[in-house]
Amino acid sequence: MTAKNCMNKKLNALIDRSQIKKTNLPTKFHFTYIAFNILLPIIIGIIIYIYFRKINPKILNYALLFVNLNQSPVYYFGGESYVPNWFVYNLPDALWAYSMTCFVVLIGIKDNLNNRLFYYIISYILILGQEILQGSLLQGTYDFYDILAINLGFFLGLYTSTTLGAHRDDC
Repeated sequence: MTAKNCMNKKLNALIDRSQIKKTNLPTKFHFTYIAFNILLPIIIGIIIYIYFRKINPKILNYALLFVNLNQSPVYYFGGESYVPNWFVYNLPDALWAYSMTCFVVLIGIKDNLNNRLFYYIISYILILGQEILQGSLLQGTYDFYDILAINLGFFLGLYTSTTLGAHRDDC
């Protein structure tokens, strides 16, 4: 469907209220959005944790019992790394923040602007807070580059979700 046809359909729906969809069932677009913007980044981040890190978080040890997590990382060859550190340590945080942001945008898509802003602020505080609290209350190590990666993931997720159309119903 072209952009012009989509715009005409939306304008017609505004004029004639009988053309507005009566169902709240997810469309094919929503399934695609969930697959590529929420699930895929999480899966890629988990793969990076499993195969490229020396030490995995305890939650992965419990969640992935069928994987031998004590093996040496894939990215070491003869004791030297051939994968950049940002890929191994910062990219999973950016992917997680991107995925969480896309999820929050999808959940709050039908709410008014004030509620959506509240969701965005709370999710940003939670995402950033977990990194800031690492080393004191949470397991992990605080890293400034993780903060940058989280900000990149959050704002990229917010940008792509709102401009590429998580709000899109059928166009």
